[in-house]
Amino acid sequence: MYTHYHRKLGLDHCVGSIVALPGGRFDLIALHRAAGGPDFTPREIELIRLFHAEVGDLIGPVLVPSDDEYSPARLPPRVREALGYLLDGDSEKQVAARMGLSRDTVHQYVTALYRHYRVTSRAELLARVLRRPRPESAQST
Repeated sequence: MYTHYHRKLGLDHCVGSIVALPGGRFDLIALHRAAGGPDFTPREIELIRLFHAEVGDLIGPVLVPSDDEYSPARLPPRVREALGYLLDGDSEKQVAARMGLSRDTVHQYVTALYRHYRVTSRAELLARVLRRPRPESAQST
């Protein structure tokens, strides 16, 4: 693997961390250093693992995994950018001004977001993207 991939990319030292997720899934983080760079120190390795353990607890309940069908990573970059502005609370008109686009183009992006997330309103869209759990009183028993 080193000869075929790492050497060609100019990479050398590597450290990885694997965190088990609910449902039998796993998340992997791998960091590489440039060839000739120093090894990762035990302290750096421990910091990476600690960070990953903390972030791993958020994948699913708060963070959307990249393989989730609703992941923003599956959206085209400009549509994803428009989504970010909508999450900031901007209207379609404000998004158009910030992105330097026509309101019609932004409306097409919003329509694409509604289709992607299978929603029919801005409130549903934002709730789906933010993955807010329903309040206890609203959950079915």
